[in-house]
Amino acid sequence: MLIKEYRVVLPITVEEYQVGQLYSVAQVSKNETGGGEGVEVRKNEPFENFPLLGGKYSSGQYTYKIYHLASRVPAYIRLLAPKGSLEVHEEAWNAYPYCRTGQPRHAHSHVCVDYCAVKVLDGY
Repeated sequence: MLIKEYRVVLPITVEEYQVGQLYSVAQVSKNETGGGEGVEVRKNEPFENFPLLGGKYSSGQYTYKIYHLASRVPAYIRLLAPKGSLEVHEEAWNAYPYCRTGQPRHAHSHVCVDYCAVKVLDGY
């Protein structure tokens, strides 16, 4: 398993970052969706008693999204790609300031991507 850590210093507070992140995600979802393409939100519901980061965070918002990417690739790739291969499924547990995002494991997939992020104040 490969684990990489990146630290990015921003000139804003954690609370200001949360507002900006929520706004940005909503805008991108709105602008990239239409005509059967873009982001399809299948589930968007609160969760509780789902321990994240060793039980430190256990409630927040769960989302399940499907990204339809066929219109984003060249035509020859659309012709060669098997049906359903130009869709990316994503599950996310957002217990701000911690967020875990990943792709659900499918029987036909040999790749698993899991992304975890913690937004903290300076001096962590």
